Parts: sequence; structure tokens; C-alpha cells
Amino acid sequence: MNDKLNMEKVMYNNKKIYCGILFFILLYPLSLILYPCQAHAEGISLGIYPPIIQIQAKAPADIQSPMTLTNESDTPVDVQIGVRPFTQNTNNNGQPQYLAPGQRVGDDPLIFQKMSLFDGTQNTNHLTLAPHQKKNIELRIHLPSGEPPGDYYFSIIFISKAIATDHQTGTAVAGGVSTNVLLSIGPRDVTRGYIQQFSVPLFLDSGPVPFTLLVLNTSKHFITPQGTIIVKNMYGQIIGKVNLRQDTIILAGTSRYLPDDQSQSSQPKADRSLDELGTHPIVIWPEKFLLGPYSATLTLALSGEGPLYRQTIYFFALPIQILIGSILGIILVTIVVYRVKQRLAH
Repeated sequence: MNDKLNMEKVMYNNKKIYCGILFFILLYPLSLILYPCQAHAEGISLGIYPPIIQIQAKAPADIQSPMTLTNESDTPVDVQIGVRPFTQNTNNNGQPQYLAPGQRVGDDPLIFQKMSLFDGTQNTNHLTLAPHQKKNIELRIHLPSGEPPGDYYFSIIFISKAIATDHQTGTAVAGGVSTNVLLSIGPRDVTRGYIQQFSVPLFLDSGPVPFTLLVLNTSKHFITPQGTIIVKNMYGQIIGKVNLRQDTIILAGTSRYLPDDQSQSSQPKADRSLDELGTHPIVIWPEKFLLGPYSATLTLALSGEGPLYRQTIYFFALPIQILIGSILGIILVTIVVYRVKQRLAH
């Protein structure tokens, strides 16, 4: 009898253990999702200057372009260096999109073999930086005689080696930074392009006023267009002027939405709220009170040598509050006049 009770007790304990193991197996992964372990990784932070390098040259030429890489962390960093060609993404917002391996980047398939990165006098693709160290490096490009003209857009990417810092998960943390290079080999052809879209909402009840400006660059080289938008009221008086951002680059054969010169300013977010209405940059005239018809004239130069374009669009503004007040006023006057006539009739 005692042996039977002991056996049942052992079986009951085993069931508890099995249930505990099963409970752990089922709920532990869920606990990782709901309450993930923190990977206390040492911070890796790299900085590069300048973030964009523009190079215009005619062959033959030996180009030397300096840059500074900074280790902003408290630990030493080993950095690997790579090159990735890019074009603009399909959203026309100026963001780069890396090309697939083997995809043609220009008329010279060997262009990247004519480039080197130097640390002092040493050609290298690897760097070691002490904590908070700044290292001056130099991009060198050799263009031989007969180098075909054309544009090449690529990123020089600095990626730190991954460091395992979490002993429970083995999480590896790496940091990286890049600078974008716009290489234009001349002689340049004539700058060509046109305005694909210049528009504004036809009816507005208040400002600010959002203009959409999309420009296509059909040249074989990148351009930096300059321009302004002049706003006039119904009497032909100039009441507003918006400057386009001067450092907006449109790559060869691509379109881009142009922003105004305040798009990267430190204005309060509320003043730039229209930037969030769409998926692309817009030009904003910040005037808030609007009433009546307006015209907006765009003057755009694709380069210092032209071509120069002018285009005018129109819009109408009527504040909703004024409209509602006017309708209520008309209704009220109509009622008063009607009642007066009724009394006079009696």
C-alpha cells in the first residue's frame, strides 16, 4: 500500500515538473517578445565631413578630395571602407537608391578602379580610430586622357566591425556612416530640362499656401536649379516672394520635387506643418490670411547659363469664417426685412 502511494506521489511530482517545463517552453518565447532583453551595447558613433562631395573635372586630371572621419565614441573602432553607386529613388524626393551589383553606372565600367582612398601616403580600405580621434583621409581619382564625359554618383561607406556586447543574446552591434560623391566628368553638354509640374490648390480658405514644383533634368550631368515664386493679389501688387532652396541637386536623367529655402530651417514645427501633408517636398508661401484671387509666377533657371523658364498659375482664397458669417448675415438681413414688410402690410 505504501509503495503504491509513493509511486503515485512520484508520478504526481513528475507531472508537475513536466508541466513546469512545458509552461516555460511555451511562455518564454512570448516573454521575450513582450519583455525583450536589453542589449547593453557600447555606443558606436562615426562622423564624416563633408557629407556631400561635388567634383567637376575634365580629363586628363588627378583629383584630390579631402574628408575627415571622426570616431565620436569612447572605444576604438576598426572601419572597413566600401563604395556603392546610386541613383535617385522613384519618389523624386532626392533620396538615393543603391544600384544592384553589376548594374551599369556610366560610360566607363572601370571608373572605380581609377579611384583610391589614402590615409596619408598609404592606399587603404581599412582604418583604425582611437576614441574621439579625427582622421584626415583623401579621395584620389586619376582620369586619363580620353576619359569619356559623364556623371557618376556613389557613396563611400565607412562601416565599423561588429562588436558582440551582450553575453546572453550574443548581439553584435556595428555603426556606419557615408559620404555621397557626385563626380561629373566634362566637357559638359548643354543643360536641358523642363518643369513637369507647377501647381497649387485652386481654392483655399486660409494659408499657408503649398506649391508643388517638379523639375526634370534631361542633361547628362547633375544640375542645381535656382528660382523664385512671386505672388500678386487681384490688383497686380506683389505681396509675397518665396525663394527656392539653392543647394537642391537634380541628378542626370531624373526628376525632383523642389523645396523652398526654409525647408531645413529652425522654424517652429507648426509653421512647417504643410510639409507633412504629402509624401514629397513642397514650396510654402507662409501667408495665413488670404482673400480673393491671386497669381503666382515661377522664375526658374536650371543653371547659371540657362535655360530660364517662367510659368504663372492662379488660385482663389475665401476664408470659411468670412463665408459663413456672410451667409448668416444675409439670412439675418433677409429675415429682418421680411418681418418689417409684414408689419407694414398690417
